[in-house]
Amino acid sequence: MNDAMIDGPDRSPQPNAGSDALLAYGWRFWAAVLVTGVGAGLGAGLLMKLLHLAQSLAWGEGSGDFLDAVMRADPWRRVGVLLAAGAVVGATRLLLRLRGSGHGGALDEALWFHAGHLPVFRTLLNAVTSIVIVGMGASLGREAAPKQTGAVLGSALGRWIGLSPTQRRLLVACGAGGGIAAVYNVPIGAALFAMEVLLGSLSLSLAPRRWRRLRWPQRRLGCC
Repeated sequence: MNDAMIDGPDRSPQPNAGSDALLAYGWRFWAAVLVTGVGAGLGAGLLMKLLHLAQSLAWGEGSGDFLDAVMRADPWRRVGVLLAAGAVVGATRLLLRLRGSGHGGALDEALWFHAGHLPVFRTLLNAVTSIVIVGMGASLGREAAPKQTGAVLGSALGRWIGLSPTQRRLLVACGAGGGIAAVYNVPIGAALFAMEVLLGSLSLSLAPRRWRRLRWPQRRLGCC
């Protein structure tokens, strides 16, 4: 294995380097963005169905409210369900340790150190485990699983069609943002999340003029 990929971050140009770079990406990249966005939305829908299934199996929720179902549950059932959630997490970690291949699958690690590469099996298993234990009552956000699913779809598609490392990194961020947008119905917030959190910084040259004016007072106050 190349030591450069282990010892330091990927030094290729960042995908938010300027608007001219986006115009030169070509039709394959933009087609991949479209497919990744649709796939992230479909994946998020399937994960939400899995979430409701896990809630129903764990708490007998049926058509009622999740919180009401938990409150009506016997105390021993609450303890048992949470212990079962811990067992699911433990079994997942054991399986991943036995496979022992690839990096941890964290999005920031994939973007900055692995040119947008996410291990498919590890990432999808983590996503499914995450949404299942959320349905069982774990105190996690439900956005993690759709975010991972959209990101790994972008990663796999980018490698399959032979995109450059810069394009793959951007496609992974688009997929992650698409998953969040599908779950919470916040397309603009998810786009900003993809640009600023996953890619490191928001390039003002890519933002509409009115957004730049909104950020100017914040910079003057030193809060951004």
